[in-house]
Amino acid sequence: MSFMMSNEKEPFIIEPPNEDDFDGISRCFQEIYGGHYFHAEVSCAQLYWEKVRSGALIPLVARVSSGDVVGHIALEREEGASVAERGEAVVLPQYRGHHLLEAMTERLRSEADKNALVGVFAKPVTVHTFSQRNDDRAGMATCGLMLGVSPETLIPSNMPAPTLGQRQSVVLTFSYYQPPSKRVFFLPKRYTEILQRIYMQLGIENIPATQNSALASQSIIETKIDSRKNGQIIFKKIGFDVERAFSYALGDLLQSSVYGVQLWAQMSDPGLEDLVCLAKERRFFFCGLGPAFLNGEDVLILQMLNCDVAIEKLQLFSQQTIELARFIAQDQLEI
Repeated sequence: MSFMMSNEKEPFIIEPPNEDDFDGISRCFQEIYGGHYFHAEVSCAQLYWEKVRSGALIPLVARVSSGDVVGHIALEREEGASVAERGEAVVLPQYRGHHLLEAMTERLRSEADKNALVGVFAKPVTVHTFSQRNDDRAGMATCGLMLGVSPETLIPSNMPAPTLGQRQSVVLTFSYYQPPSKRVFFLPKRYTEILQRIYMQLGIENIPATQNSALASQSIIETKIDSRKNGQIIFKKIGFDVERAFSYALGDLLQSSVYGVQLWAQMSDPGLEDLVCLAKERRFFFCGLGPAFLNGEDVLILQMLNCDVAIEKLQLFSQQTIELARFIAQDQLEI
């Protein structure tokens, strides 16, 4: 199904792309990012359509009446995930100012509904304040601020960047597409207030868990290193061996010269308080909340850095984001 919008000069059509559109899609990314865009599929037709066919990529394009592609946006979804990332969003400079990004974002909602997604998140680079403004207008809540997770060069061409000299940071925003259910979770003492504030912005009614819940006998951990040299430790269960398991996983990642490490743990895990204390000793600080990020469960996200990132250089649009950045800066100072 196509969606048509118009301006004073010509109509725009927003719809899923066909295979003849790939060259136009690739040209859009080449014009905006040069050769620095990190999603390889926008430069490789075979990879792009493999992802589309598998459901890992749910794209839309904006085209003018001639059929030329002038914008692109997509949902990126891991297999089995109940949430997807809205990304790969570009609009050619000569077609900006017509609210195309907002229109494509709104049109994506119907694609999310078709795929039974609980919600959609986005991670706009902080130098791209237009994308932050788009998220704010779409009613997306600021859930996190991820420091230094992208290469310094990952910014649109000719865009002013006061953050040059350091790796780029992203804002984590989220919007529910299905009514959020009540949550039962643990609130670590150090982060109770900030987490309650984020949950309130998300419109979630929560039920604090009882502190006498039993820990698992053994921790279950997954570790990853992404293409941008960021490490990740995912605690699927926090067990009595949490200190040993955490130290081993962290040491293994740091040997790989990562720029930083994100720590994920389910908000419903009774070992969360212990893990937060251990993480603090290892220079981790607050990063944010990932709604339904892990098998439909909310996750607390902490972060440690192996590179210098000056928060005061970041360009932040919404008051929510500015207040979260202040909290993170203070938490980082106290490690």
